[in-house]
Amino acid sequence: MALASANPQLALGAGDPAGTGRVIVLPPPPGQYETRSPALPVTYDLAFKHGRCVAIRRDDGGILGLGEIECLPASQAATPP
Repeated sequence: MALASANPQLALGAGDPAGTGRVIVLPPPPGQYETRSPALPVTYDLAFKHGRCVAIRRDDGGILGLGEIECLPASQAATPP
């Protein structure tokens, strides 16, 4: 996702992508001369589109292809021991 979203220092929020179909990307921290930032987290829903795993942005519907990442629906994913 870091490459697809052009954000090399991607930080993920709370949640478990193996158990839910949602990923939350946190905004970068405020800069040196900022006291606070208006940036908000971006939520993506993980989905299959044309047999590929994609991340669909909730706020604007933008689609990020996740390349060669292998993914399964949460209902088919193996539960850790």
